[in-house]
Amino acid sequence: MDIFIMPKLRLINPNSPLTTITLPDVIGKITMGRRALFMPVNLAICAAVAPKGWQVEIVDECVLDKPHVPKADVDIVGIGAMTTQAKRAYKIADAYRSLGVKVILGGIHPSALPTEALQHADVVCAGDAEGTLPHVLNDFATGRELKAIYDWKEDPDQPIATPRKDLLNPKDYLVYNPIQTTRGCPHDC
Repeated sequence: MDIFIMPKLRLINPNSPLTTITLPDVIGKITMGRRALFMPVNLAICAAVAPKGWQVEIVDECVLDKPHVPKADVDIVGIGAMTTQAKRAYKIADAYRSLGVKVILGGIHPSALPTEALQHADVVCAGDAEGTLPHVLNDFATGRELKAIYDWKEDPDQPIATPRKDLLNPKDYLVYNPIQTTRGCPHDC
């Protein structure tokens, strides 16, 4: 009898200096006690496009009391990064790689500067997750060699995924239903 062990993906939203400057003083007041303004919809979308059979968890450093400590208890890690998060994302990525865990970097910063990002990651997902992340995870799960860069332009017509909000605690966020204005709203209001 074969036992199938589901591969595990950890998605991380790194903290940024901007968050640590504003959260305690400003955001804490305007969010009515919530830990962050917006849920990391980018990672909820990444979770939604993970192929069937993957265990997925989201770690949002913006709502943690302490910085995330990397552990080698996952198969692969995906880190989303805007420019304000890049330094922290790279630090987390380097720590996971030192543990032998494969690292994917995605988001606007790695998409704009993939050569820089590849100094800290095994893979860069350039562009939207729907056209990149499933390919990375399928290649990883089947033992195929990972490409350095997976570009959404290679598979641009994927439908917009419904974010996996079930992996996040709504009590942590003031805005739990953000709208991506460059992609539109998924609701029929």
